[in-house]
Amino acid sequence: MALVASLIPLCVAVGQTSAAGDEPYTPTRLEWAAMELQTLYGERTPYPARPIIVTFLPRNDGMTVLCLIQYTSTYPEEALAFLKQGITRSFELYRSGRGWAWLRLQIQERAM
Repeated sequence: MALVASLIPLCVAVGQTSAAGDEPYTPTRLEWAAMELQTLYGERTPYPARPIIVTFLPRNDGMTVLCLIQYTSTYPEEALAFLKQGITRSFELYRSGRGWAWLRLQIQERAM
């Protein structure tokens, strides 16, 4: 307990200098869209019954979200096609709901 109390002034003093990530940041609409799509539809942990990772990332053009689908060779082609259709439909609903007609989706597949 005494150790924690003695470190508090040091942490406060260290925290007085500005470092990367300390300043408030407002994401762009594209960054916000990629984050929301990742939260809603992204899959980060593959498991044996569903060996796939879906990641949404903002592209550098300012209007496109990249949907990167990574899958193992055991993932059925029919399931991949169905997944891509679902992602496209979900994206269209998201874009329409936000009123962001400018927003684009690019789907890229990559075998793991």
